[in-house]
Amino acid sequence: KKEIDRLDRLVGEFLRFARPTAPLRANVDLNEIVESVATLVEQQAASQSVTVVRNLNHNIPVVFVDAEQIRQVLLNLAINGLQAMTQTIEKPNFLTFRTFQQDSRLVVEIGDSGTGIEIQNVSKVFDPFFTTKDNGVGPGLSIAHKIAMQHGAVLNVRSDATGTIFSLTFAR
Repeated sequence: KKEIDRLDRLVGEFLRFARPTAPLRANVDLNEIVESVATLVEQQAASQSVTVVRNLNHNIPVVFVDAEQIRQVLLNLAINGLQAMTQTIEKPNFLTFRTFQQDSRLVVEIGDSGTGIEIQNVSKVFDPFFTTKDNGVGPGLSIAHKIAMQHGAVLNVRSDATGTIFSLTFAR
């Protein structure tokens, strides 16, 4: 039963990846999307003793995107961040949401205080079906990357032993 469920999830993810829907764009407040994702993951974060931090610049302009698809990208990044952190009493854990404007670009960053991505895996994280999780199927970050590209945005990752930061950058 577990294996059938895993295969069903794998096939479902593969089909979603193979047939992504076209974005239904509108002008939206990026901070509202980020806030909704932060609120969605707060209960899970609290159960893991992770503090959710919001550092949102409320002076950024609206962005022309499909809000639901961008929410999907950010939720995937946030869940991955939570999964990367283990409970310890020696070190507090944080999941940080940050928005800012850099020149003419709008940026959303989601960072975790986990152990980071191993250097040999950083270049592979956006590959379809790449995973380091025991029960993972892997398409989440590749789908997020594809959605970002459909929006003319860039999804990047920086990682070291103190954690990982994913940045989603929109050109204006």
